[in-house]
Amino acid sequence: MKVVAEVGDVMPLQTYAVWDQDDDGERDGRRIDAFSSKDAAEKWAARKDSDSADYDIVAGRNTPTLCVLAPDGSMTRWAVSGESVSRYSATEELWWAT
Repeated sequence: MKVVAEVGDVMPLQTYAVWDQDDDGERDGRRIDAFSSKDAAEKWAARKDSDSADYDIVAGRNTPTLCVLAPDGSMTRWAVSGESVSRYSATEELWWAT
């Protein structure tokens, strides 16, 4: 039976094992603290892109298929992609005419 969280419930972080199935069959099983398998796959991709500093996933040069092992032993596969989002900020400068 699948339990669905009620509005206002807090989902606990759990530790998932995530690896790229296309990485020569290597099962590195990076541990990711996340709220769900999908969240774990997205966090893995963000970390992989920032670790390499090439941002191959965001650039579309790499679209890995990830295996995610959940704490309950279930495994899912995820195709991940990314997008570059620009973020800007403004800070008011105080000045006075003299």
